[in-house]
Amino acid sequence: MTSFTIITPTYNRNNDILKRCIDCIESQTYTNWRHLVIIDDNDLTKHISQDIINKYSSTKREFITLEKNFNNFGNTPRQYGISLSNEEYIVFVDDDNVIFPNFLFTFNKFIELNKNIDSWICKIIHLGPLPSQFIEPAILNGSPPILQNIDTLQFCVKTSIIKTYGWLDKGYLADGYTIENICKNSSFEFIDEILGVHM
Repeated sequence: MTSFTIITPTYNRNNDILKRCIDCIESQTYTNWRHLVIIDDNDLTKHISQDIINKYSSTKREFITLEKNFNNFGNTPRQYGISLSNEEYIVFVDDDNVIFPNFLFTFNKFIELNKNIDSWICKIIHLGPLPSQFIEPAILNGSPPILQNIDTLQFCVKTSIIKTYGWLDKGYLADGYTIENICKNSSFEFIDEILGVHM
């Protein structure tokens, strides 16, 4: 049974939006996951209400603080989350993203069909902002998986692979640089299904 780490970086996010993200994860039909909510700061309750912490803390979810605010578009929280992952695969669900109930189920279905593939790329609806070649809202298919053509929400990767190649600290475009680098150096496949929304 495939195991997933879900990494959610957050900083100063409206708690109703963060709650929506967590509820989407709670609603997954596939349940072998661990959720790391990583706050880009050292003050947990400054960014997340005690009600949310009390309601959603569990053996499957951790709220983790960093030593300070790195203010680098979630790159340090993602890097830290990757270092903590012991599960087989990692997915990235930002605090304002929405994933459909079959998100992990679908990734798992394709993984089980071919465990030799290192990463999988699904379709998402992206509400913007986007580069000028897209009309918003857009359906992103991630093909080709290159800078400014793919989003972290689309990407499911073997933990061993992303630990090998690392999360590239390239500012706002780090996700594109990271995914492009991984796909240049390892195997990937596309999933022709829309599995979430980048809000």
